[in-house]
Amino acid sequence: MSDSIEVSAEDRFTLVDMNSPGKLFPHPFLIASFAMVTRQLEADWSLMWDFRSAEDRMYEDIKDAYREARAYSPSSLLVASTDNRDLVEDLAGSNLIEDIGDPPRSKKKILVMRPKLIDTATLDLTLFDSSNFDAMDLIDFTKIVPENEDINLKGVLSSMPEEYGTYAEIESHIDDERQMAAVEDAMQQVRAEHLDRFLRSIVSHSTLVEWMLQLKGDQITVVPYHAHSIHHVEATHRIPLVRPARRSARYYQSFASDIRKLEQFLNAPKVLEREVENLLRSNPLFMQGLNYKEIYPQVVLPRQGSRDLRPDIICEPFDSEWCDIVELKLPSQKILVDRPNRAHLASGLTSAAAQLREYSAYFDDRKIAERIERIYGFRCYKPRLVVIVGRDPVGYSEEEQRRAMTAYPDLEIVTYDKLLRGVRTRPLW
Repeated sequence: MSDSIEVSAEDRFTLVDMNSPGKLFPHPFLIASFAMVTRQLEADWSLMWDFRSAEDRMYEDIKDAYREARAYSPSSLLVASTDNRDLVEDLAGSNLIEDIGDPPRSKKKILVMRPKLIDTATLDLTLFDSSNFDAMDLIDFTKIVPENEDINLKGVLSSMPEEYGTYAEIESHIDDERQMAAVEDAMQQVRAEHLDRFLRSIVSHSTLVEWMLQLKGDQITVVPYHAHSIHHVEATHRIPLVRPARRSARYYQSFASDIRKLEQFLNAPKVLEREVENLLRSNPLFMQGLNYKEIYPQVVLPRQGSRDLRPDIICEPFDSEWCDIVELKLPSQKILVDRPNRAHLASGLTSAAAQLREYSAYFDDRKIAERIERIYGFRCYKPRLVVIVGRDPVGYSEEEQRRAMTAYPDLEIVTYDKLLRGVRTRPLW
């Protein structure tokens, strides 16, 4: 079995579980390779070595792995629990760290965090193993074109025999140190892209833990923001991270009551669509959990010779002045149908997609659209189409769900379970 580690991701943090009592921890050089790749992702992800589950001792293989990793990722953080803080502090202040020129103990950051249930995923480290030449077969070296054209690596690779392609074969064929360095740089880039895709596929977010400054005329406002919302906004180091705050106890208590009401609706088979719509419209924090700063309900789009169109909600994101159109359906409505391996979207989703496209097409006529925009005070053109519907599908693999739920590239499907996860404040520590 390939070496692997357990990884979780929340907001812009990546946590590596440093406790594996049932097996030897992956080889230190392999963990060092992983740590080296994370340095390329530092603008988007902060790395944390999670020692919270280590109780009264720390295994030597874990210490060795950590020592190597910190040599390549010195900016990463240690995570301890209140019960094992001394154990982790001993590791941070020991010769294991000082030997590799790490900052002195007084400057080291050790985060003492409460245990928190965050979904973990197994990261296969095969691609990070430079000694495993079979892993290099996963990289198409013939497509590597370095920025420095003087290296002419493309020409060298194109002259190689067709059966060549592994790292070992390329290494034996290339004599120029700069060309070989270009291969290694490209290999690191492939690893970084692979790790970034993996983290984005498992990440969860804590509502309102990121903020950005927004300029409106001559005024600057601070708005809540999170990088892993349905908008897939790229995180950058220019966005500060803060702990969630609540306007007041009374304000939050009111919202908590609405959350409970939505939970009741999700479990009520006979709930009416208008009941759910009224609840989501009445409290703007629900849609803020999906990164919307303004909502425009009950917008009427008049048409000559046909019935007027009435989108459920038109929403303005925090990061754009161009609005999305959101359709609300029942929590009880199915999203996927048919048996496993043949899953496809339910007919209700097909109808919702057609309805949303009709709303979107209305704004293609800019003369008509600008009249509506002046009345309501928003801008809408080629909008993102979002439907909030149903519960998280069960009984289907993640691949099946993704394949079916991305059948319409212009449609974003948000389940009510995802909506609830977004509105709950879940700080990392």
